[in-house]
Amino acid sequence: LSTTYVTFMVAMGTSLADGAWGRDSAVYRVAGVVTVIGGWFFTAFVAFTAAFIVAFLISWGGIISILGLVILAAFILYRSSRLHRKRDAELKKKLEILEISTEEYNGDNILISCTKSVYQTLSTVSLLFANSIGGLVGLKRKTIKRNIKEIKELNKEVKFLKNNIFQTISKLQEDEIESGHYYVQVLDYLRETAHSLTFIADPIAIYIDNNHPPLIKGQQDDLQELSELIGTFFSNIIQTIKDSDFSKLDDLLDTQQFLLDSITKLKKRQLKRIKNGETGTKNSELILNTLTETKNLLLYTVNLLKAQRDFVAYASEDSS
Repeated sequence: LSTTYVTFMVAMGTSLADGAWGRDSAVYRVAGVVTVIGGWFFTAFVAFTAAFIVAFLISWGGIISILGLVILAAFILYRSSRLHRKRDAELKKKLEILEISTEEYNGDNILISCTKSVYQTLSTVSLLFANSIGGLVGLKRKTIKRNIKEIKELNKEVKFLKNNIFQTISKLQEDEIESGHYYVQVLDYLRETAHSLTFIADPIAIYIDNNHPPLIKGQQDDLQELSELIGTFFSNIIQTIKDSDFSKLDDLLDTQQFLLDSITKLKKRQLKRIKNGETGTKNSELILNTLTETKNLLLYTVNLLKAQRDFVAYASEDSS
C-alpha cells in the first residue's frame, strides 16, 4: 500500500501543478483522491479483521474450521469468476454496440453502426413491449420482472451510445460534422423510445406486485389486439430501416395514425367502463397510463424513423 500511495499522490500532485485540474474535472479528482485514500484505510481494516477471524476460527475449531474456510474460499472464487465473466460479456457487448474503430470515424461508418443499433434496439423494444402487455393480460409476475430487468439493460445500452457522442463527434473530419448532427438526433429518439418502455412496464409491475384484480375480458382483448397490430407495425419499420428503403414511409405514417386513432378509441372505451362502474380506480389508472405511454412509444418510434431517413438521405447526397 505504501508504494501505491506514493505513486498515486505524486501523480495527483504533478497533475495539479501542471494545471490539469480544470473546472470540468477537479471535483472528480478530489472525490477520487478521497475515495482511494479511504479505500486504503478500509482495506487495511478489513484485512486485519479478516486475519483475526480466520486465526481465531482455526485456533478454536481446528481441522473442521480449516475445511469450512476452504469451502468458503472455493465458493468466493467461483462467484468472483462468474462476476468476471459477466463483466467481460457486458464490455464485449458495449464494444459491439459502438462497432467503430478509433481509426475509422467517418460519416459512412457512423451511419452503418447507427443503422444496426437502431434496428436491433427496435427489435428488442418490440419484443419487450409485447412481453409487457402479455404479462399484464396474464398477470405473469415472473415475466414482468424479467422484462423490467431487460428494459433496464436496454436503457443502459442506449445510454452508453449517448455517452459516447462526444468521443464520436470529436473524431469526425471537419466536413463530416453535419452527419454528427443526424447521429445525435437519432440517438435522442432512440433514448426516448427505450424510456417509453420503462413507463409502460413499471406501473404494470407495481399493479401485479400489489395483487390487484385481473383485467376484465374486454380489456384483455383490446390490449392483445393492439399489441399484435403494434408488433406488425414495428416489424415493418425495422425492415424499412434495415433496407434503408423509405419508399413506403407514407404507408407507415398511415398505419401510425390508425394505431393512434385506435388508442383514442380504447381510451374512450375505458372511460365508459369507469362511468358504468365496471373497473376500479387502480385498474383504470393502469389502462389509461399504458395507452398513453403506448401512444408516446409510437410517436417516438416514427420520429426515430424520420430521423434515420434524414441521416440516410444526407449520407447519400454527401457521397454523390
